[in-house]
Amino acid sequence: MSDRLGELTAFVRAGETGSFSRVARELGVSQPSISRMVASLEARLGVKLLLRTTRRAAPTDAGGAFLKRARQILGDLDDAENAARGADTCAACCGWPCRVHSESVKLFRVCLASRGSIRTCALSY
Repeated sequence: MSDRLGELTAFVRAGETGSFSRVARELGVSQPSISRMVASLEARLGVKLLLRTTRRAAPTDAGGAFLKRARQILGDLDDAENAARGADTCAACCGWPCRVHSESVKLFRVCLASRGSIRTCALSY
């Protein structure tokens, strides 16, 4: 993972979960590594993105605006990777990346929402 992508991912997950420790567990790194990644991003941008307490991290006003854009960037990256792998987009029902599957005579799409939730959408012909 590139440094900037790692920083962005660490920031987004910390902003969403409010926990550096949880993000560290999710990404398989130490909690101080997550803190350093977010601090490096803040230093590069010259703005405080997260307010930290001993219990929680919460986005600042600037962090909230950046979080929204960063989620979009990471989502666009996921879409590009799915397109490269040949996953379709389910424009008919939900717009999420998906694959068409056949189970007996039923056709359906398994659509992958952001952050891994799955939704099944029936195809009509």
